[in-house]
Amino acid sequence: MKKKFVATLSVAMLSSALVFGGQAIAAPSVATWTNSTLTNWDKPISGSFTAEKISSTLAYNQLDFWWSSSQVTYMQDNMTRNLPTFDFRDNGRSALDSGGGASTDLPDPKFDFEDDNGDGKIDEIEVVSRGKEDIVALADYQFYASWSKSGTANAYMIAYSSMSARLLFPGGDHNTIPGSTDSLAGHWWNDLSTMSFASPPPLTLAQKQQLAEQYDQQLETHMATRQLEQPNNSEEQDSKVSAAYLELKSANDLTRYVQQADNALSAIPSGGVTDFTITLNSPVSFSEISTLADEYDLADSIFYARAHNEDGKRFTIALTALNQEALNTILTHQNLEFSGFIEIEGKASGEVLRSIKQNESNIFAVEASTEEFQPSGLYWKLENSRK
Repeated sequence: MKKKFVATLSVAMLSSALVFGGQAIAAPSVATWTNSTLTNWDKPISGSFTAEKISSTLAYNQLDFWWSSSQVTYMQDNMTRNLPTFDFRDNGRSALDSGGGASTDLPDPKFDFEDDNGDGKIDEIEVVSRGKEDIVALADYQFYASWSKSGTANAYMIAYSSMSARLLFPGGDHNTIPGSTDSLAGHWWNDLSTMSFASPPPLTLAQKQQLAEQYDQQLETHMATRQLEQPNNSEEQDSKVSAAYLELKSANDLTRYVQQADNALSAIPSGGVTDFTITLNSPVSFSEISTLADEYDLADSIFYARAHNEDGKRFTIALTALNQEALNTILTHQNLEFSGFIEIEGKASGEVLRSIKQNESNIFAVEASTEEFQPSGLYWKLENSRK
């Protein structure tokens, strides 16, 4: 890493001046943070956490963040299996439930809607970026999700960044790397207003470069005095999940992978249920995906959709149910143009999954979980192969 000369102004002071820029930010709808500790190199340099009520019982959360060039280089070159991760949590795990959906422009995202205490409510909404090779330094990224609330408890919504390990066992989650979690910012439900407040303007490229140079100089000093931990590669040989997914690049790679998925699908018992992911050849409308879900009893699934912003950047939306209002809320709040639904993930029998594969013309792949095969969802890879 090249040594760079910057002013000795602290990162925290610099960030405060740049983010707020002398403007009066309408707290508490927007909270900001800056990475000034170097404890976890993956924590974005700076960003904001916006939370606002949509109604008296529904609110949205949105993270905006970016990484420096040195962070992206380390993420892509050294941390070969660990994946950048963000989540929103109901800190009390009892007052909130998922508002029905989430979205992000992170590359190749995998969403998880988790009930951490078994009370039937989704109290953690997580996104893992599996396509970190497509992450761009100094670019702005977003993660959006909504919460619904019942009762009178004053819920605390908090956002975290962390790193997740690649999957080791079929059906497993992307488990958080111990010690990698950083709290970013939070909001109390009762502090939110139903009024619309303007978020602070994004940092300019010059402002980001100034912050990044400050961070990079400190990181260089940190690395010289304390060697950063390198990933443990020993777990690779113990993985029970096919490693093929992360290495998929070309159309030929995908063809071979789909054949592997077909072989796994043919071995699934007709009865019982198994985890699956269905990837479509091209996006379909709300009506078309609803018809497919009704015909094969897939209503209790997660539905992934593709959208784009005005600059043409890809966004991925995940819905916990086929709810047109939830979809419209995401599209409106993030000013997105809807392209269509692209994937379904859930549980179904081998008989149902084979019927879908055989009878539906717009199916690219049906991945079913086996002891050595993990359904992944292929649409991001499919899009990239068509460029």
